[in-house]
Amino acid sequence: MGLFNRIKSKAIISAAILTVSLCGCGKKDITETADPRDNYIKNIDAEEGFEEFVDEDYFMENFSKITYDGITFQLPMLLSEFKELGIEISDLDVDTLAPGESDYTFILRNGNSTSNSINIVNYSEEEAKPDDCYVYSFRYFPLDSPDAQFYAGITRDTEEEYVRNFMGADGDNYSIYCNFYDEDYIEVDFNDSEIQSVTVHTNPDYIKDNSTVIRSANKEGNISDDFREHYNEVTIEGKTLKFPISTKEFTDAGFEIQSMYRDMIYSKGERVSGTARYGEESTNFFAIYASQNISDDSVHVDDGDIISFTWDRAATDITDISFYGGITPDSTRDEVKAILEESVADADGALYKAYLDEDEHQGMEVLFIGDELVTVSLYTDYEE
Repeated sequence: MGLFNRIKSKAIISAAILTVSLCGCGKKDITETADPRDNYIKNIDAEEGFEEFVDEDYFMENFSKITYDGITFQLPMLLSEFKELGIEISDLDVDTLAPGESDYTFILRNGNSTSNSINIVNYSEEEAKPDDCYVYSFRYFPLDSPDAQFYAGITRDTEEEYVRNFMGADGDNYSIYCNFYDEDYIEVDFNDSEIQSVTVHTNPDYIKDNSTVIRSANKEGNISDDFREHYNEVTIEGKTLKFPISTKEFTDAGFEIQSMYRDMIYSKGERVSGTARYGEESTNFFAIYASQNISDDSVHVDDGDIISFTWDRAATDITDISFYGGITPDSTRDEVKAILEESVADADGALYKAYLDEDEHQGMEVLFIGDELVTVSLYTDYEE
């Protein structure tokens, strides 16, 4: 299994996406709409008697507790501790994982493989054996599995109407997300009113004391003043943009917002997805919107600020663009490595990044597949 089947990075995006965070209030009735935003815990209006399940503190304390084949545990946990529970897993095809690298394996039953799986990640600063990595995700398929119980007492026999009382709905998919990056969530998929799968995904930031976050753009253990000042600048066809910028500045520079929520009004804290096109060509860039409005009033998307930007080779043929340190679509691995820290690399590709903060809300990443630079992403501030 290669690097890009395992790496967990904001930079690996298959489509150009915009996200908006805007201010206001108000919740949606999840029984009346399939708006994807309703899957976020702050927007779920649970039915009477189910309000506790959408309380953020209660959710974060309990959503990752799982009972599988009579064995109870809570994610995230070390793989070595998971194996000590007596749950048999198939062998991983790697001896070690690089810092920040992730992998997955299947759960066995009576020595035979099932569809159930776990994901692990190395959050140390050095290569680590799988047993020293953290299990952060668990996926369950009841068809070929022993009994299991999940958040709010969900089991293989749970009826669709039950989860509809407190989960966001998107067709036959129900879920609760507790943060924008989809890192803390439980998801339940139905088909013909029967549960097909349950996924529990935790944010490894819980154990980020051992994180391999890179904070040096000058490779001396400290972020340079130059990086702090200029990392968020992009020059495209001679025009320099410095993020975050207002939506008006973004569109005045030649971008057209292509969003399914383009004309909607957004409440406080809401973030949604879409795409942006540059010029007359159908050219998409990954960007994230966030409102700087701290009032309780609902606002239009045009009142938000662009706080993130990604050039994606697969989405555009525009190459007249440059980023911090003179990084361009033609930059080589060695050239980028001289500017940013190498997070992980192998024959399949490499990820280089630098961040101002421990939580990786402000910084940039450059992704290679093979020796070809495929994305450059910069992030300013994701926090509400």
